[in-house]
Amino acid sequence: FGETWSASLIEGLSTNDVLSAELKNVEVGTAFPNSYLARQLETVARLIATRESRGVDTDVFYVETGGFDTHSNVEENLSARFIGVNEGIEAFAAELKRLRVWNNVTTIQTSDFARTLNPNGGDGTDHAWGGNYMMFGGSVKGGQIL
Repeated sequence: FGETWSASLIEGLSTNDVLSAELKNVEVGTAFPNSYLARQLETVARLIATRESRGVDTDVFYVETGGFDTHSNVEENLSARFIGVNEGIEAFAAELKRLRVWNNVTTIQTSDFARTLNPNGGDGTDHAWGGNYMMFGGSVKGGQIL
């Protein structure tokens, strides 16, 4: 077991060194906003840019952002959140187009819960059943609500 674990560790460290060196050479041509989500999307764009040197043709990435649990002041809170999400996605899409991979990348947005349509007593909304999902990318046939 010890030899297998050590070999796996050394292989993982070696792979990390190669990836780190590749990422240092990636220049992003799009200005990403300085937000938590945008920084994650910029990292994903940089990783996508290294796909050939990593020898992959398919990747799966996960990013997240929070702050949508708005039980009060929903209009003010969501407006700021939506602006940040939009700016991050806008920069990400621009960079994918610059990398000429827009038609090869599909981004899926999910939410773990829905909100009520009627406000509560604090100008907010409460938890509800369902969720919101959105998909976009160059090959997505959009304009549909399913």
